Amino acid sequence: SLIFLAFRRIFVRLPNQKKQAKMKTRLTISGFFFPILFFFGTAASTQPQPHQLPSVKLRDINGHPVDATQIRADSKPLLMIFWKFSDKASCNNLKTLVQTVNDSLLGEIVNVVAICSDDAVTSQQALPWIKSSELELELYFDPNGDFRRAMGVKPPYTILFDREMRIYCQQAGYCIGNESLVCGKIRECLAGLHSNRK
Repeated sequence: SLIFLAFRRIFVRLPNQKKQAKMKTRLTISGFFFPILFFFGTAASTQPQPHQLPSVKLRDINGHPVDATQIRADSKPLLMIFWKFSDKASCNNLKTLVQTVNDSLLGEIVNVVAICSDDAVTSQQALPWIKSSELELELYFDPNGDFRRAMGVKPPYTILFDREMRIYCQQAGYCIGNESLVCGKIRECLAGLHSNRK
């Protein structure tokens, strides 16, 4: 009878241990997914935050110094693209993105600003390439990388500002394949602009 009681205790406890193990597993899984769901939920509800461009010296196409704070949206969305002429994929990214924006947003005015992050020597080849590619944009040079460091980005990098120069959205890396998403975000900015004018 003592042996029977001993076995009975073992068999009675085993289901409880299994239930506890299952509960621990469920808690672990739910604890793993909760931060992810919270992250996406927070990202979806984030509102554009005021942003002031850092006071850093850039160079225009004529080699003249220009303070980055002078870059304005002029009451229109502004698409800022950090790129490097020395990176062929970065050049293709810039060209594809600008052409897609121009073709998809016919009749809409969007400021496109390209920040070339190559050194002073390589930057000299960037302007002829921009002209031969017939890209409609404002071109600035950041040969020492001061502006990109102040912005906390690494090319290729794309930032969309609204008309108040608040960051609306941003994308690290290449945008090839996601051009429609970028255009969609620009349309959202334009829709907000038009609704505010009514």
